[in-house]
Amino acid sequence: MPTYNTNVFWDVISSIPACSSVKLYKSFQFKCFEDSALIMVAFGVLISLLYIQHASDLTRPLAYSRRSWKFCGKLGIMILTVLVPLVIFLNPGWDLIQTDDNNKALIIWICQNLGFLSALIMLLLATPPLCRKAGF
Repeated sequence: MPTYNTNVFWDVISSIPACSSVKLYKSFQFKCFEDSALIMVAFGVLISLLYIQHASDLTRPLAYSRRSWKFCGKLGIMILTVLVPLVIFLNPGWDLIQTDDNNKALIIWICQNLGFLSALIMLLLATPPLCRKAGF
């Protein structure tokens, strides 16, 4: 975790009345660090494609009519399975943890990484068996 000597800088910012709500863990340097969690998208896709059992499950929805119940059902299952890890790990409630700004930024970064990774794994590995059992 990079640490910077920004105490003087943040003392000046927090002394300005309009900027009193600005937090260090929401600053540009920590946001850039957190945005690196998008790299987990590539790892999630690679891991999922390595362990997928039926590759035809990825192309099967292309054969459905866009107005069919099968397509809507599969899309609904996909959305629900991806929302579960995203709601858990990308929960804005992580900001409520009482700790210093460096630790809070680290907690948020770890949760974002876990959220992106688990959402992609759920999308590519868990959704096809669920849809197969549901008949989609």
